[in-house]
Amino acid sequence: GHPSSELSYGGSSHKKYPVQFGCTPNMKFSTFISVILVNAARFHSQSELIRGVSAASLRGNNNNNRVLIQEEQGTFVLGIVEYESNPDGNDDDDHSEEILNVDLPDGLFELKGVPPGFLQRAKPRSGIDTIKIPSGASKNGRTIDLNNQDPIVVSGDNGAVNLFNRRRLLASTGDKKVLVVRVVANDASHENSESVLGEKWFGTDGDSNVDAVNLKSQYAACSHNQLNLIGSTTTVNLNKTITGATKIDVRGYAVEALGNYKEVYDHVALCLPPGTETGASANWVAIAYIDYEFSMHNNKYCTQLSVQMHEVGHSLLNLDHSGTTGNANSLDDHSGMMGISYGIDGGPLMCYNNAKNWQLNWFDNAKMTVDGTSSYSGPLKGQVNYIKDAIGQSPVVIKVVG
Repeated sequence: GHPSSELSYGGSSHKKYPVQFGCTPNMKFSTFISVILVNAARFHSQSELIRGVSAASLRGNNNNNRVLIQEEQGTFVLGIVEYESNPDGNDDDDHSEEILNVDLPDGLFELKGVPPGFLQRAKPRSGIDTIKIPSGASKNGRTIDLNNQDPIVVSGDNGAVNLFNRRRLLASTGDKKVLVVRVVANDASHENSESVLGEKWFGTDGDSNVDAVNLKSQYAACSHNQLNLIGSTTTVNLNKTITGATKIDVRGYAVEALGNYKEVYDHVALCLPPGTETGASANWVAIAYIDYEFSMHNNKYCTQLSVQMHEVGHSLLNLDHSGTTGNANSLDDHSGMMGISYGIDGGPLMCYNNAKNWQLNWFDNAKMTVDGTSSYSGPLKGQVNYIKDAIGQSPVVIKVVG
């Protein structure tokens, strides 16, 4: 049966799921030299979440509408929404969309009416930089319309320190606490039980239906037991009708129901019921917030391993998409889990490609840099053959500079 130990939190029980570690012998890995251009990285291995001091209150429920009299200040958060072009099968035309958000003292708000090219002009860092929302912007539910005004970017090195400030260490090793939330509304429920979600994300102990491959076991295998997910599940019941509602509004309802989670978990995954959004937006798969502790998954996609690794890779590990040279919004890369997602549970048995492995800390004693003044002639070791703490082993990843 399931473990009996539970964590009391926010009026609901959170079940913990242990799992055995180890690399699976039939894991598939790509072995290649990754050419990594040296440029300004959009994502960072660690950052400080600075929550700005509000100059004009935005507090209120999700139905509140108002125009800001004075500017507001909060942390910039970049969200990446994944869409499936063909919901009935695997499709190499899957694509993504970037959405801009601000984290204010009363929660996360999606920004509308931002002038085109703001990201390229201002280059705000998600989870790091504070932005000011100008007066005259209007709030409607969980969105703020800037009415074609640019937010003002403030350096992340400054800002007031308050109770909510904390440094988020986004290291790719060690213990990370992850909460998976089953969302139930008046008119729809996520299709899986907490028990099934626990199996698909973290595995179970002593259960005949245990999933041999799940997010926790796959991260343990890919990291050679250096990243350990400590998992919990819970259910939130929303006294709301969510059919056709926006995912950002449903997220707001769920966060209110969860209460104070930020000091407990490194990542929270919301498993939403079917039926959110309308039109082409209804084909959304998942959304992750870069350097921010949340991801959301559209019903069936919450149990698919590649979607889990892709979204947690964005939020917890700060990884960007793979293979986006031609079209930054196209998801057709098959070299690792930050490219296209696969519509299956428990697979495929893949990790991240070597461009991502350079960014992670899993192969630090098997990394090499080659530039115009040096060279390397010898074998490359596949990820599955890597030996942690071994000295003098062949490189797993080589960074070519210049």
